[in-house]
Amino acid sequence: MAAELCSRSGCIIYLFYAAILAGVCFQKGSAEIECYVCSFNPYEVVQAHEGSSENSTMEDPEWWQLGNDTCSWERFDPTRTRTAGCDRGCEIVKMTDGNGELEMFYRNCLTRPDVTYSFKKTQNRLNEEEVYTCDSRLCNGCDSLSCHSTAAWIIIAIATVLHSRTRS
Repeated sequence: MAAELCSRSGCIIYLFYAAILAGVCFQKGSAEIECYVCSFNPYEVVQAHEGSSENSTMEDPEWWQLGNDTCSWERFDPTRTRTAGCDRGCEIVKMTDGNGELEMFYRNCLTRPDVTYSFKKTQNRLNEEEVYTCDSRLCNGCDSLSCHSTAAWIIIAIATVLHSRTRS
C-alpha cells in the first residue's frame, strides 16, 4: 500500500511539473509570436546570375526563380528565411490553379480569423487554397507532413514517461 501511494504521489508531482511546463511554454498574452515570413511564386522571374543574355526566354532554367526559392515545401531553408513578430500567430498558404499547378506559396503572420493547427482546403472554380494556422514560435516552419501542435507532442511524451514509471 505504501509503495502504491508513493508511485501515485510521484505521478502527481510529474503532472504538476507538466502543467507548469505547459503553462510556461504555451502562455498567451500580449507577447509577439515569431513567424517565418517568405513567399514563392513560380511565375515570378529573376535573372539567376550576371551575364544572362537578354534574349533568354521563360523556358531557360536561369530565368525561373527556383534558385531563389527558400520558402516552398521542397526548398524551405529556415537559415535563409526572415522572421517577424506577429500579434496573433502564423500561417502557411499554398494556392494552386484549376490544373493543380502551384500559383503562390507563402509563410506569414496570421491573417485568418481562427488558429486551427490543421490544414484547411477551400476550392472554387479558379483555384484551390490550402491554409495551415498556428500560434507558437516559428510554428510555420514545418513541412506538409510534420505540422502539428507542439503541445500535443509534449503531452504524449509526458504520458509515455508516466506510463512507463507506473509499470515498473
